[in-house]
Amino acid sequence: FPEALRTLAKRAGIELANSSYDSVTSSKKEILYKINALALEFYHYILTKHAAGKKGAAYLTDRKINQRVWETFKIGFAPHFGNALSTYLLKKKRLPPQDIVDAGLGYFRGKEVSDFFSGRLIFPLIDHRDNVTGFSGRVIDAKTYGPKYINTRETLVYHKGDQFFGLNIAKEAIRKQNQAVVTEGEFDVIACFQQGIL
Repeated sequence: FPEALRTLAKRAGIELANSSYDSVTSSKKEILYKINALALEFYHYILTKHAAGKKGAAYLTDRKINQRVWETFKIGFAPHFGNALSTYLLKKKRLPPQDIVDAGLGYFRGKEVSDFFSGRLIFPLIDHRDNVTGFSGRVIDAKTYGPKYINTRETLVYHKGDQFFGLNIAKEAIRKQNQAVVTEGEFDVIACFQQGIL
């Protein structure tokens, strides 16, 4: 109920005051959505404006994905160097380490928080209410350790089986057409979109 109320208030342009009905779980979800939104901005900035994102930008260019699509899907890049996102969230945004771990963006290595994603293109996973729930990371270099794709681990707001990449962009077209085309992966969705298929 609280999430539905916030969604309706946002549509109507009404600002809600905090009240006692907000549950701890609802509050925690809101915190995770905000942290994920900050991570989206950080990864997208690295890809589009920072030297650390040049490899990711070159990879997308080689695959003929234009920059308008980068912007539409807010594609990002996780730098190769260890704790770039965690350092940003801890030092610049002053977030508690546990919240970063709870969002699935980092993990504890001793007392330090290390980034979950490293050296990967980052695709934000956004629900139909425009909440950033998690991320999918794709390797662009054969030397990068691990599988080709990894997703945010399961969290309070991210459940892999409940998520469709690009749904936030396609939802109006789906409603109008009363049909949807489901593809296998992020690049399939992006390729369709780039050809005018929503």
